[in-house]
Amino acid sequence: MYAQVERWRGWQRCGSSRTCARGAKEVRDGLFDPWPRIDVNVLDLCIGPVARRQSGRSEDAAVVGDHFAEIVCAGADAWLFASSRIEVASPDGAVMLSRMTTGQGSRRLRTAILTCAVTIGTFAAIPGASAEPILASCAQGWTAETVLDGVGNLENLDSDGHGGFYVTGILDGYLAHVDAAGRFEKVVTGLDHPAGVRVTGDSVYFLTGDGAGELPGTLARYDIPTRAVTTLLTGLNGPNGLLLLPDGDLLFSNIGVVGPPSGISRYRPSTGEYTRTWSSLPLTNGLALAPDGISIFTGNLSMNIYRIPLDAPNEPTVVTGIPRLLSVPDDMEATRAGALFVADHVLGAVYQVDTVTGAACTIITGLIKPAPFLRNPPDGATSVRIVRDGETWSLYVTSMDGTLRRLRPPPGFDLTPADSRR
Repeated sequence: MYAQVERWRGWQRCGSSRTCARGAKEVRDGLFDPWPRIDVNVLDLCIGPVARRQSGRSEDAAVVGDHFAEIVCAGADAWLFASSRIEVASPDGAVMLSRMTTGQGSRRLRTAILTCAVTIGTFAAIPGASAEPILASCAQGWTAETVLDGVGNLENLDSDGHGGFYVTGILDGYLAHVDAAGRFEKVVTGLDHPAGVRVTGDSVYFLTGDGAGELPGTLARYDIPTRAVTTLLTGLNGPNGLLLLPDGDLLFSNIGVVGPPSGISRYRPSTGEYTRTWSSLPLTNGLALAPDGISIFTGNLSMNIYRIPLDAPNEPTVVTGIPRLLSVPDDMEATRAGALFVADHVLGAVYQVDTVTGAACTIITGLIKPAPFLRNPPDGATSVRIVRDGETWSLYVTSMDGTLRRLRPPPGFDLTPADSRR
């Protein structure tokens, strides 16, 4: 199967009988499934035994096959495809990237993320390249302290409404409760890659099966008084981020590549109504309610942050992205004043994003799981929540280093969350 992909005014245009576009795509006959373009402006590091630097040029990419997500660097761009064998040729016929020969499933996706992260990491070292998009900091006045550490690989959290939290341990397979005194208790164990978690009343909703190539996932509910677990949905495609909407519905993102991408799904707990592809934006991760209450924010592996109207879920608009924000975004939360805080896997950072202008800066970096040799993403900050802290608000952040941290803002900073139910 062959298809030609072209760089075209910031969009993807596909040859043969397929059409697709950045952020919203249509695949007409299925075997070839390109995903959003990642424009990194740097091309020194590519996966594969053959790589050349070809900067400042627009390249075409020929892709054969379709199984797993991999990064293709071509010209001044990088492309993300669902493919098991990738060959990228420059117009003069020079092969720039040959097939990846090792690893499958989620390992391939981690390698792809690592490649982009390393590429981004070299950006500041290239003569003439500005380091500002990576290094801009707004950390002055913020303070950080550890609430809990040494509990494995924390993926997600939500407030229990009483000064504590429910958290998930993705590799350790648990849903746990952290009370207001910092006591940690696993309440459900033996889970397969648990991810997003949301608390409402006596119910704790959580996802399992997070990852690009994991077994089919689930949406489940943990009942706090009885400790009973009820499975609500099965067969999910790498469910990841979870959001409770004002009307009580749940949205969850899907990052899996086993089967057709399912974008963002919607589930109504009151009736059991399930919309598998509520929004077709692919490979999404974190989800946050916007201050207007009628749209949400999300990020995906295009390294962009999007706004999606609740009444027009297939009409996303870009809030920010490269070069203002160089990140592999995970979960996020917004304030009523329009600031969006985003957990990141490139720098292990929490970014503060102005959702009006798209400007971004870091309030903390280095939240990265230690590794003996090379990094193995996803290994950075995973989720962020705005939670009551006495008479004010603070950010609470989980990361893959097994630590829950509290970040207190500078005096006078309005951290009131966009979600009035907090």
